[in-house]
Amino acid sequence: MTGTNKLFGAILLIAGTSIGAGMLALPVITAQFGFLVAIILFILCWIITTYAALLMLEANLWLPPGANIISMTKETLGKYGEVVSSLAYLFLLYCLMAAYLSGMNSLITTTSEKMLGIAAPTWGTTLLLIVIFGIVVTLGTKIIDYLNRFLILGLVISYFGLLGISAPKIQLEHLYHTDFNGLWTALPVLVTAFGYQIIIPSLRLYLRSDVKLLVKAVLIGSFIPLLVYILWEIVILGIIPLQGDLSLTSILHTNNPEIGCTQALEKILNNHLIGTLSSGLVFFVISTSFVGVSLSLFDFIADGLRLSRGAFDRVIIAIIAFTPPYIFTLTSSHAFISALGYGGIFVAILLILLPVSMVARGRYVKKEKGPLTTPGGKIGLVIAILFSLLVIISQIKG
Repeated sequence: MTGTNKLFGAILLIAGTSIGAGMLALPVITAQFGFLVAIILFILCWIITTYAALLMLEANLWLPPGANIISMTKETLGKYGEVVSSLAYLFLLYCLMAAYLSGMNSLITTTSEKMLGIAAPTWGTTLLLIVIFGIVVTLGTKIIDYLNRFLILGLVISYFGLLGISAPKIQLEHLYHTDFNGLWTALPVLVTAFGYQIIIPSLRLYLRSDVKLLVKAVLIGSFIPLLVYILWEIVILGIIPLQGDLSLTSILHTNNPEIGCTQALEKILNNHLIGTLSSGLVFFVISTSFVGVSLSLFDFIADGLRLSRGAFDRVIIAIIAFTPPYIFTLTSSHAFISALGYGGIFVAILLILLPVSMVARGRYVKKEKGPLTTPGGKIGLVIAILFSLLVIISQIKG
């Protein structure tokens, strides 16, 4: 596989990991603040998380290929840092996987009720999803790359199909609403929507430590979700009202907000094609993220337990990876928003605060030198720390 082809695949893995369940929640979470405030928050989160991603890459390049979070933190922060980061990383991935399982399960349940008139049992549909994706992840990064390309293609078709049908119906006056009150409460879910940094160690292996390709993958791959979120925000906020029966406020308080926006679009515009495209969009955005997160969790567990990639070890890793999110999905009635919110805390700790800590200690204490030095110096590190603390406080207070 050529370098350009692999770069393309890496870009799509980053974009696909970001554009997931978080995208479906963004308009619902940000509706009360209005379009302008939402865009400002999107750009702010994109800048900080892209900076953190480059820091993660910088720290990872100090170690041999194959090193994951556990090895990185042990080398830079010592045993205590290794334990804290490992727990945060594990909880983050479990939260994200629980959110994606919940979203996929809601879609399957709704579809089965609509087409067959019966409600598929949650335990059965969730278990089926775990088996299918568990098998895919154990097959390796190359297979995942090609599967992800197929899923991205489906996402693009359904996404732009929805935009094309919905755009003429946008009411610009819906976008004029602005309210800055309590806007920081949206940050935990927003940073989760840009939480692709977890796959950087895996991508380094895939791109054979080619720094130029890795940096390009991060910059381009992270910018794609930003554009996708902005366009999606325009459509949803421009068509679905803030208040009323079929409103963003009412969707926020349902058990399945991940499919609420697309269902509201279908009813408001009275177009059945929107229902089909919406179901496809929900499926593809969650699937792409689920694949990326599953790959990261699989590699993390293998690195932490020092397991080989033999058939038996892969089964053990899959059981450890999928059992906790399966249980959480079955026991929580609001698993989607809850998991994304809690995931925001761990994104702030693990994907912003941790890379900053590793690079700060590596650069200025251990005097590490590598092929990449992220710009920004000490000022950039301090700004990222303050932002991550703001996200953590926002979620705790909320």
